[in-house]
Amino acid sequence: VLDSVVDELSRWLSLMPQQELGSLLPTHAAELLRVFPVLRSVPALERRSAGRPEAGEPQEVRRRAFMALRALLGAIADDRPLVVHIDDLHWADVDSVALLEQVLHAPGAPAMMLVGSFRSEALGKSAALTELLSLVERFSVHGNVERLELARLPYEDCARLAALSLGDRAESSPDVVRRIAEESQGLPFFVSELSAWQRTAAADETSGLISLDAVIQGRVDELPAEGRALLEVLCVAGGPLPIRVVEAVAGLADADALRARLRVAKLTRTVESGERELLDIYHGRIRDSLLGSLESSRQRGLHARLATALEHGEHADPGVLVEHFLAAGDDAGARRHVLAAAEAAERGLAFLRAAGLFRRAIELGVSEARWQLERSVGDMLLAAGHAAEAAAAFANAVHHAPADERTALRSLAAEHFLKSGGETEGLRLLRESLTDVKLGYPETTASAVVSLLGNRARLLLRGTKFEPRPDVPPSELQRIDVAFVAATGLAMFDVVRAADFGARHLLLALDGGEPIRICRALLIEASGRAAVEVRGRESIEGLVRTAESLAT
Repeated sequence: VLDSVVDELSRWLSLMPQQELGSLLPTHAAELLRVFPVLRSVPALERRSAGRPEAGEPQEVRRRAFMALRALLGAIADDRPLVVHIDDLHWADVDSVALLEQVLHAPGAPAMMLVGSFRSEALGKSAALTELLSLVERFSVHGNVERLELARLPYEDCARLAALSLGDRAESSPDVVRRIAEESQGLPFFVSELSAWQRTAAADETSGLISLDAVIQGRVDELPAEGRALLEVLCVAGGPLPIRVVEAVAGLADADALRARLRVAKLTRTVESGERELLDIYHGRIRDSLLGSLESSRQRGLHARLATALEHGEHADPGVLVEHFLAAGDDAGARRHVLAAAEAAERGLAFLRAAGLFRRAIELGVSEARWQLERSVGDMLLAAGHAAEAAAAFANAVHHAPADERTALRSLAAEHFLKSGGETEGLRLLRESLTDVKLGYPETTASAVVSLLGNRARLLLRGTKFEPRPDVPPSELQRIDVAFVAATGLAMFDVVRAADFGARHLLLALDGGEPIRICRALLIEASGRAAVEVRGRESIEGLVRTAESLAT
């Protein structure tokens, strides 16, 4: 739902004088362009991003991109009034809500007016909309939030409007006025359309039937076959389409006059997106009515033709292709594009959408290894902050992975189960991982204390000196990583065992000589000493300095 906002922002920035534009550009332009590639049409942003490396971690890339958009909007708002309007919030996804939260949170939110609209019937049906409204409620503490309901007209007002629309005929047809008021569902547009239809004398006078569906079908029946074909394509598409695609799927060419007729009849509308003109159905009720009259076989056929036309066009969106191929019942077609769709969502940092598409790839039976797809699902869920679901995905991957990958997946699942409250499953997987790498798990508290004292003594005698090694065997690295998972995963509910594995982790890392793992282990040791004030500030600062030297 934010695409139209960024499209308008891109157009506005492109028209700005260069001397004014420089003061608006954010620091993390490279990350901003990754998430919103349409902004590449602004040359100044492209130049700003050139030669600037992106952050490595997906979560950090997304954070920087969101902060860059926030900074850009804030800079615009500093010099002029800024109003941002987002329509159709009921179509929002959770990734869009995350972006809005980052842009709007206090302190330092842009001084702008945000206007959003959604259909009331979507309340309780959209998880993203529910989250968005909760977000708005939280922001009302530090901002001025007003919620305005555009309520339906009461029956009496609909009746008065119908009488005005019918003119002299209203006095002789009070029942018609009543039926129009009832059928309009409180929407002025429908009152107008029903009244206009009644004035044509095409309504069913004998039965007294006044139906909005009959009005829509009547309007469509007046069209040539080409007009109905074009409307059917738009209904099945479910959203705006390039005019060229609509005409190709409907089998038309140079249909300017037909499109004008449809606009005048309020059956279609034109939507601008960047440099393109798109065509869409005028109102959702028109789409619902026409789809209800389309046989399922006809709908599948139109989805297939749409998918084929879009597939052979320029800049095809693989996610849209997957949806149309699936709706057409063409799993093979969806299979061709589902991984590209998932990877595109991942590149755009839409992590939850990417997770859903990787799951769809598993369902469709793509040729890639099942365990790698399950791992990708987990990675995306983890990047989105859904640690428990990610842990379950990693655990699923274990069942399909080759033997040499299972330990890493088990420990990954164990780590995130333990950190998200899934102690039972996390401990089970952790113990299996420890067995894999031949690290013992103290069965009793007494044995854990003995192990801890022994390992702390070894560490005291050994010290923290190390020799970097360029080639550490993978099996040795894996032992270090499993010990790390045990030390950090147990810390929230089993302090003694966590401390024991923390000492083992540091000993293994120092002996292994791999710099990044030594850095990690030294920082855990420093934080542990700081928590209990062991051996003084100087020793803690020494550990931190050593870790910093390894990290740079």
